[in-house]
Parts: sequence; C-alpha cells; structure tokens
Amino acid sequence: MTARTCLFVLPLLLARPVYAETMSECVDACREKTAGSPDRAAFKTCALACRDSATPDAPAAPAPAPAERTVESIDPNFRLRWHATVSQEGAFDEVVNAVAPLPDGGGLAVGQSFELGPDLASHYDQLLLARVDSKGALAWRKAVPAAGDWEGLGATVLPSGVPVVVGSKDTDGTPDLWAAALRDDGSFLWEQSWSRTQSDALQAVVADGDGLLVVGNLGDSSAAGRHPWIARLGADGALQWERELKPEVPVTCENAVSDGQGGLLLVGYSGNYAMEQRAFVAAVDASGTERWHKLLGGKDDRLSGATPAGPGWLVVGTARSQGAGGGDAWVAQLDAAGNVQWEKTYGGAGEDSGLTVLPQADGAYTLVGTASSFSEFVIRGVFAMGISPDRGARIWLEAPSFASDHVALDARRMANGDLLIGGAEAVFGTAPGEGVKDNDGYVVQLGLGPGALK
Repeated sequence: MTARTCLFVLPLLLARPVYAETMSECVDACREKTAGSPDRAAFKTCALACRDSATPDAPAAPAPAPAERTVESIDPNFRLRWHATVSQEGAFDEVVNAVAPLPDGGGLAVGQSFELGPDLASHYDQLLLARVDSKGALAWRKAVPAAGDWEGLGATVLPSGVPVVVGSKDTDGTPDLWAAALRDDGSFLWEQSWSRTQSDALQAVVADGDGLLVVGNLGDSSAAGRHPWIARLGADGALQWERELKPEVPVTCENAVSDGQGGLLLVGYSGNYAMEQRAFVAAVDASGTERWHKLLGGKDDRLSGATPAGPGWLVVGTARSQGAGGGDAWVAQLDAAGNVQWEKTYGGAGEDSGLTVLPQADGAYTLVGTASSFSEFVIRGVFAMGISPDRGARIWLEAPSFASDHVALDARRMANGDLLIGGAEAVFGTAPGEGVKDNDGYVVQLGLGPGALK
C-alpha cells in the first residue's frame, strides 16, 4: 500500500469517541430548528454547543444504514449540491483517492476496496471505479480484483472525453506502475503496466496535448527509499519516454500539476522511516528533465498540491514544524526558481491538513483540505477556503456539515466553478457504543460563492 492510501491507518484517522453519534443527533436537531433560516450563524452556534452537551455516558446507536447508500439530501446552509457514497453495502473498507469531472457534468471516482480473504486473515485491495451523474446518483460502480493489491490513485480526462486512471497493480507479488483508459461503462479501452523495481506506483496523470504525462514512485519506504518516475504516454497508452528523478535524498511524489508549457511541478516529501522528512518540490521541463528541486519547511512537513501563480507557484500541504500545533494546512508562494516568497498556515491545535489549491477567475484561490480545529467545525470534515493572492489572507470559508468524519483526498474544479471532492468517510456500527466500523468512499459537489463560480 502507498503512504497516501494505507487503509489500516484510515480507521485511526477517522475514529471518533463512542459518543459521536449522540453529538450527531444534536446536530440534526439544530438543522431542524434552523431549517429555512437564511442565517448560517444560527446553525453553527447551535451545532458548536453540541460538543458540550454530547456526553460519553449516554451514547446513542445510529440508525441502520440503508441497503443502497447513494445520495444524501442537500444542505442549503453550506451550498452542498449533493453527497454520494460510492461504496457497496457490506464492503469492509473503501476509499476514493482521486476524482475527475466528466463532460456530462458528472464525475469519476477512483480508489480501492479493501477485502478480507475467505480465511478472514488474508487481505487485498481491489480497484474501485465509480461514476456519478450530475445530480450525484450512482451510475455504476466496479470493484475489480487482481492476483494481488490493485489501487487507483489518480485520474484525468483527455480532450476527447476519455477518462484515464493510474495507480498500482500487483499480479505477481510486486506492485507495478499501472494506467488504463475507460469506456463509458467503466470497461478498459486500453490497459498498460510497467515494472521497474520491487514496489512501483503511479500517483498522478496529466493530459498533455494528444497524450499523457504520468508521475509515480519507484521503490518502497525502506532505507533506500523511493524516487520519482516520469513518463509520457500516447493516447493509446504506449510509452514514449521515461525519466527517473534521483535527488540527494529519498523522495516520495504525492502529486504533479502542469506548468502550462509541457512541463510539470512535482510535490511530496523527502526522507524515509530512518531519516527526517521534509516537504519536497521539483520542476521538470517538457522532456522530463529536472530544472530544479527544493526541500521546504521543517521536520515532517509535506506537500500535496500546487497551482501556477504568476511567474511562480502556490504549493499546499500540511505543516507540523510551524503553525498552531498538531498539523496545519500550509500554503507557500514560490518564485519561478522555487524560492519561498511568503508562507501561511491555517488551523488550530487539532489535526488540520491542506490538500490542494485551485485558481479562481477573480484572481483569488480556493484552498481545500480537512480540518478538526477550525471554530466552524463540529467534527473533522472537508473545508474549502478562499484565500487572497497577496499572502493568503482568508476571504471566506465553506464547511459542509456531515454526521461523521470526512477526509478529503482529491479535489477538482468543475466546468461550472463548483468543486468535486472525493475521499473517505467514517461508517458507524449499529450496536450501541460500537464506534467506527469501517470507511466508505464518497464524492461531493460543493458550490462556492460568486467569486469562485465564473
């Protein structure tokens, strides 16, 4: 499994106290009391009070989940268009690692479904693919098995409208770099894989003219560590060229974005289990040749997203060496050579993280992540924040209200300006005090203010 998507870790990340459902009932009551009210503050004030009134000595059992969990109701207070669960009832643990807006206004979700073997001791990951329509209804869902683990980690759509997904596929005991193009029904138009070391995975894919740029990692988290692999594929998936990036320290690439000129910016972190980890960023040209690379921040800081900003870049991730404590969402402005011009953290004493940053037509940017310590949040959830291009001042915040923890793992801008976000949500058991049973993959469409729409 990759560091980004380890399903053994997700239950710990998403777990809440056993009285979380009591708080959820309180929040539901707040929704009823403030239904139809144009005052968003009224709901937030009521919901925040639930943290004090929900006590652990009287946990409430959640209602049994329906056989088919697809679309939740719209919460007009937070401009949540829809929320779709793409997991199958009875699946042990599932997660959406990547999303891609589709030309028809719907979305593609890519991830993995964690399954127990017949002996209830062995386990493996199946490739998870799902498509939702423009209203959030599940069009189809597939959990595709392989001989070993199979994870979907990235997705994009070609100018022709054909979706392409990338990840890692294990057919012989060693995970390989893997990519495939999909037909409308989710079947493979083509499929390719490449083996370079004992543990390989593609993390990101970017449409590039009539082809694709793919970025992944070779190696594992051992003392030797990982290093990035970059390649260009034709529209048919044929390998045209490949490059390996080998900085002075082990590096794990988490994401890659286009520079608009055929090159890429790679973001992630340096180090391995035996050495200090720091944020890593590198620029490569249209041939995959490195222009420069930098180590940023301090101990245990990581980058996960970026976007071009003027002559340079805005990069985003999670900082532990600075900020208010725990983890904080972290944004830094880099110049064209990767030098930090300014940086800012967002969050509190809890666990907060930045995922990606997306440009707005009005010149500002949208920061997307997961937070538990912002005053607007009752439980750990997804947030979208408008920030200024001048040193990242906060302009607005959108925080959808859910009954359980939600972690954001990918976010993309849709054609109408909304956000398509995917990740993992906690699922509670039906027995009193059972707590988190497993995780489901989810997709949401989040509408934003006028400045972000057009």
